[in-house]
Amino acid sequence: MVEIKNIIPLLSFFAKNIERLEDIINGGSERKFYRIWTKDKTYIVLQNNDFEDTNLFISTNKILLTHKINVPKIIKYNEKIIIQEDLGNNCLLDIALADNEEMIMYYYKKAINELIKFQTIDRSNFSKMKNFDNKQMLKDVLYFEEYYLKNLNLKIDFWDEIFDWIDEMEKSVKSVIYRDFQGRNIMIKNNNVYLIDYQGYMFGLPQYDIASLLFQAKARLHIKIKETLFLYYHNNIKKHIHNIDNELFIFNYENTILLRILQTLGSYGKRGLIERKKHFLESLPFALKQLSENIPLFTTLSNKPKFLNLLLKITK
Repeated sequence: MVEIKNIIPLLSFFAKNIERLEDIINGGSERKFYRIWTKDKTYIVLQNNDFEDTNLFISTNKILLTHKINVPKIIKYNEKIIIQEDLGNNCLLDIALADNEEMIMYYYKKAINELIKFQTIDRSNFSKMKNFDNKQMLKDVLYFEEYYLKNLNLKIDFWDEIFDWIDEMEKSVKSVIYRDFQGRNIMIKNNNVYLIDYQGYMFGLPQYDIASLLFQAKARLHIKIKETLFLYYHNNIKKHIHNIDNELFIFNYENTILLRILQTLGSYGKRGLIERKKHFLESLPFALKQLSENIPLFTTLSNKPKFLNLLLKITK
């Protein structure tokens, strides 16, 4: 439940108009979200006991609004509670699951446009930014091993191949990246898309974000739609990042698809297999199916036989 003592200083904003307060089911985040109903409209309340994270959320919101990126407006806040505009319940994943190609193309292109605006913000605008570098990519692989492979009594014993793979990705062009750019973090309201949960940004491979969007396990986008949308992204990002080597960019797009899928399996292993959270358990088969279908896509595996063998083993 909402800790009332944290909200009291903000309640004057609503006067005596609050009619209802309800929990919003959240995924893997430690933050808590609530919807407040008043006589006139609704608001979203974000409760976060991490003061530093709350400050980061607020400062990032201001930066994105300055760069004309669609994000929810913050109405009022204190160190633990943020009240922001309510964007409703419809997200981009709902569009994908409706399986209407015209709508998918329309809204996904809008999302990609917002992503490109996000990725092309100069990193100097952000006071703190971690690098999505070799160490972070290795952490993602270790996360996959710890929370997914160990549940299958498997482990990685071919670190030379993993290090070579990560080194390949380090050669790519870099930009600001969203880090979790997927359909649940992109809301739909009044025919526009809005970004949420954006404060996990880093500086790294821009391909990681478009891979996260197009290869979200539960979205199940058709391969032709993925190809068309990636081409749309590739053609437009080149207008802003001018030193892109097309062949290397596409090669590392494939690599980031694989990295994202492994990170996702680690997350589903932790939240689903260990913590038994329903959403993650339900999504796990989709992630495995997506890995199985795309193994032939990953050209890097042609000279990494042990890596390939492990992926084939877990997708049998």
